[in-house]
Amino acid sequence: MSMNTVELTNAELFKDLTTVVVGKRFFDLHNDYDCIDIEYKLETKSLAFLFEACRTGIVERHLYLLFENVTCSTFKLFFKRIVESSTLNSFYRGRFIKDDTLFDHAPDGEAYFYLEFEEGDSFELFSSKVVLFEKESLTSHE
Repeated sequence: MSMNTVELTNAELFKDLTTVVVGKRFFDLHNDYDCIDIEYKLETKSLAFLFEACRTGIVERHLYLLFENVTCSTFKLFFKRIVESSTLNSFYRGRFIKDDTLFDHAPDGEAYFYLEFEEGDSFELFSSKVVLFEKESLTSHE
């Protein structure tokens, strides 16, 4: 694996996470990658997004965005699919409202994340750990 795992769990609030810098490397999930697979596993409470390079010359052909101990608060999926549907438009750690109060973290420490794709598909979720790493094989998400 040529890219180290990048932990995003405690990213700065509202920072754009569609672009990630690792040392001298730059990963642009909006312009250089398309989401080709989304998988939720109840037994591990994990939610994963698999991204494939959509531009030639990208060293990491596949990137894997993994949310551990995840609880989805809302998600919207639209059945009208076009090429742009797989483009990640926004991704950031934010706040959530409970009992008319804004919180940065849930009582058990989970952070709150927002993801939205170009055509409106969106996810809002709590997660105890969020990592981005290179995916070497499409046959296994473990």
